[in-house]
Amino acid sequence: MIGEKVEAIVEKIILENPKSSILLLGRYGFDAFHLSHSGKFVYNEKTGGVTSTKFPNVALDFMTVHRAKGLGYDNVIIINARNEVYGFPSQVQDDPVLKYVVRDDHSIEYAEERRLFYVALTRTKNRVYLIVPKERPSSFVLELIDDYLPVVLYGDIDKNENKDNQEIKKCPICLRILERKSLPRRSSMN
Repeated sequence: MIGEKVEAIVEKIILENPKSSILLLGRYGFDAFHLSHSGKFVYNEKTGGVTSTKFPNVALDFMTVHRAKGLGYDNVIIINARNEVYGFPSQVQDDPVLKYVVRDDHSIEYAEERRLFYVALTRTKNRVYLIVPKERPSSFVLELIDDYLPVVLYGDIDKNENKDNQEIKKCPICLRILERKSLPRRSSMN
């Protein structure tokens, strides 16, 4: 499903301007690997490159948001806007050793992830496209939809992001469900 959506956006972009540069952004490096499971894209593990099977001559760059800092592209496609442990925002618990060397900002929930999301959104000169699942969309995307008027939504999103109040832990490589556990209700981020 992700591959089909990304392919449709790539097609839309190249129909508007065939010379547009396109950046595929993932929260993690393995997001490109997941994209290749659709059969719509080929991921070269050695180079980190992604190629569309339908549009093999279109230059697509893939990188993580961390790596994209300071870069600019005509169009950006964020391929991992899911509310999951390895989604965006990442819900991976911090390394206990890092807490002694890195100062955390606890004034806002997911403060560092918010900064990273801002980096992702601002890598484009024209448009940014977010691939969001109907169920369990990123809380950041829900905030954009509610608070930022120029957002255009194609399709439906379940805005009740934690209706089942379950955290789903999946293997970051194969996406097999490893565990489900109840989460405490989060407060609104107003």
